[in-house]
Amino acid sequence: MKKKLKWIIPLLLILVVGCALIVNGILTATVQTNNIFVKEITFSNGMLSLSGDFADSALDYKGYMLRHDRSKLYIQLTGSLLTFNKRDGSFNVHVDVKDLGTIQEIYLQDNSSQRLIWPK
Repeated sequence: MKKKLKWIIPLLLILVVGCALIVNGILTATVQTNNIFVKEITFSNGMLSLSGDFADSALDYKGYMLRHDRSKLYIQLTGSLLTFNKRDGSFNVHVDVKDLGTIQEIYLQDNSSQRLIWPK
């Protein structure tokens, strides 16, 4: 009986962690541009810094995706409802975009719309 318990407890732990990771992946999505408030954006010497808040404070910032098309840079922010950290609905993005070439406009983008955030 004790030998079975030695295997059951680690297997249950692995199952719980695995399920949490799968649910987190399912609940992670691109944040809609109208739910993003940009507090500050700086772009100089090929470095982009972007900070702000989500209108829905239940979202936890997970990351970003970049797309460069000619002289335009598109940023998609991803968020999740599942978090293991303190959730405050804010984000900070710092990215080196020197290798992308000339950037004249920066947009926030979601699955159906885009919004110009730089220059204003």
